[in-house]
Amino acid sequence: MTQPTTGKYAERIAKGAEFLDAERPDWRSSIDLDRLQLAHCERCVLGQLKLWPVLDEKRPGEEAALGFDLPAEEFGVGYSGLDVEWRQYIEATR
Repeated sequence: MTQPTTGKYAERIAKGAEFLDAERPDWRSSIDLDRLQLAHCERCVLGQLKLWPVLDEKRPGEEAALGFDLPAEEFGVGYSGLDVEWRQYIEATR
């Protein structure tokens, strides 16, 4: 598959999508893009899919590397860019 987004977080999001594909292949259709907010646990990708416990068990500490969170040094930037890129990725791959 070609890379659907080319922004700052594209590589991380692609890795996160690979994780989700392995855990729940139909995950894209379960995401409510109108509710998607990575800064809120229940509205983020993992929260909407109820997969936080799975990530914590299988890939602990890799939230930022997989595009599900921001690394500490980027907290000041805010989550809007990450939200936009996840939306773009999901829309392009649905």
